[in-house]
Amino acid sequence: MELSDIMTAIAECPHFKGLDAVILAEVADRVRVVHFPAGRAILRKGDLGDAAYIIVSGRANVMATAGERAMQVNSIEPYDLVGEVAAYDGRTRTADIVAETDMTLFRIDRNDLWAVTLKHPAVAERAIISLCALSRRASEGVEDAALRDQRSRLARLLLSLSSASGLVEAITQQELAIRLGTQREAVARILRELRNRGMVSGAKGRLRLLNRSALEELANS
Repeated sequence: MELSDIMTAIAECPHFKGLDAVILAEVADRVRVVHFPAGRAILRKGDLGDAAYIIVSGRANVMATAGERAMQVNSIEPYDLVGEVAAYDGRTRTADIVAETDMTLFRIDRNDLWAVTLKHPAVAERAIISLCALSRRASEGVEDAALRDQRSRLARLLLSLSSASGLVEAITQQELAIRLGTQREAVARILRELRNRGMVSGAKGRLRLLNRSALEELANS
């Protein structure tokens, strides 16, 4: 690839977006074009973070593993930067990234990534912004996972407290929160969602189940 083409692609990456041509040329001079066929692992969980990659073309999937079970948790498309966290801190990768299609990427070694970051404040600023965005998404993911778990647990609790007619025994939101080990505000938010979805009705300590099968499905999710 021509240097100008590499610079154009790098400029589309959020980590380097908005940088001037001199900095982009330096970054472009430090990257190496690499190719991965569909199905090949780009990064492996547990490997040391020796480089980061900019996706130029193709798609990849982020895979989380538990034992022998693998699950796709995210997808990666052109101009995304991947592997930068481990490349910056030098620690191990936390997930597998596997090419879904044939892919072209720019590889920038850890030492080169640090060199341009330390040399150019604008790169450091973009790096901080990008890493903060990653941190926020991770926090939101944890919160969402926790809320999903609370939804399931609340659904199970409501089912256990209900009669055959669907009437739930008298219980306040605070009492439900104590039973679940969470905050009343979280219970209120989930109950509001369940009402909007037509699963429950009622308020002020007296609830009725409107869609038991949907609640059972939620309880088992």
